[in-house]
Order: sequence, then C-alpha cells, then structure tokens
Amino acid sequence: MIKLFAVFSMFLFSFTGYAQKDSSNPGINTSEVNKIWKESKSRFPLKRGFYKSYEEYLNNAPSEQRAFTLKDKTKSQERKDKDICAVDYNLDEGQEKLGKVWGFCDGNAVYIKVSPLEGKYWKISHIGPYSFFVHVYQVRTLAGIIAAGAMGTREFSIINSHGKMIYATTNYMKKILGKCPGLAEAYSAEADMKDEEVKKAYLRRANEYFALNPEALD
Repeated sequence: MIKLFAVFSMFLFSFTGYAQKDSSNPGINTSEVNKIWKESKSRFPLKRGFYKSYEEYLNNAPSEQRAFTLKDKTKSQERKDKDICAVDYNLDEGQEKLGKVWGFCDGNAVYIKVSPLEGKYWKISHIGPYSFFVHVYQVRTLAGIIAAGAMGTREFSIINSHGKMIYATTNYMKKILGKCPGLAEAYSAEADMKDEEVKKAYLRRANEYFALNPEALD
C-alpha cells in the first residue's frame, strides 16, 4: 500500500530542483546534496509529542501529548562524534505516564529507541521514507547486562519503509537504490561505497525519488 510521507513533502521542492538539473547524470555531488538538505530542514515544522507507532512518525502526527524535558544520555566518549546524540525524557510533574512508544519529537528533532533494554533514544539524522541515524550498539549478556568494560560499536542504520531498523551495509544500500533509476549503478561506481557521507547523500537522493514516486516503495 502506498503511504503518504507528509513530513517529507514540505521540503520536497528543494530537492526536485536539483534532481531536474542533474537528470542527465545519476551520479551525486555529495557536498551539494548535503548542503541542500541542511537548508531544507528549516522549511518544515515537526510536531512535538510521542509516536505510538511508525505510521504516526511517517505522517508527523504524534498521538500522545505530554509536557516533558530532554535528558542528555550521550556518553563522554561519544560526544566527539557529531552524528551521535542520545537522550531520554522526563515528564513534567503531574503528567500522565506513557505506555510503550515508538519514539518522540521535541519539536526540533525525532528520537527513536533501538532496543527496549536501553534507557535512551537516538536522534534521527534524516527524515524520509528511508530515515537514517547513528547509534552505539552495546554488547549485552543473556541477562541483558552490558558487558563489563564494553565501549560499544558505532553503527550507521536505516529505518526502512516498514519501520524496521537495518544496518546500512553496501548490499542493503544497493537494494534500496535499485528501486531508483540509475542510482544503484552510480553508487556502485563510487570510489568508496563504504564512506558514510557517500551513503547519506545517496539515501537523501533516493528519498527524494520515493517522495515523488511512492509506488516504488512497494
């Protein structure tokens, strides 16, 4: 079923101009795409609140409204990485407790919980049919306890069009880009397909295509 990506459509035309200009060459100028994305982020309002489902996130429609403040949960060794941001929330006094939520928005950014065992949410770097973010994976024992002395592994992950988190491997990148004319071939021709900035630029370009052609997601 074709889904409407309401939050994405509000900044779509910034990307459309670039796509038309570059239609003769499917290759991507990484710095230009990233610049366009940063400029377009200020053009759409995110609604503050808690998402009970992935569908609420897609449609920028959090159904649970509570007054809350953010609590920084980023570890000191993680702060050196500009793409890592971990938080939790504190409900204001008198606010009704929340049940299980998919994620939440503070009006400026969206945060998602990777594991139910974690007491933190990770900031999504890019919102679209294939959102992506950076997080830290902690090795745990069978009892759910973090292994002693474990620093964790930095992971670059994608939220696919069904709301499932997938590691952004080169093979999965090709699977996504294969739905977009010319992008998989252009990505395969990159000097370093494992480069994270290259992956980000191609995912942003793919999201632009899917917003214009949502039927390609099925």
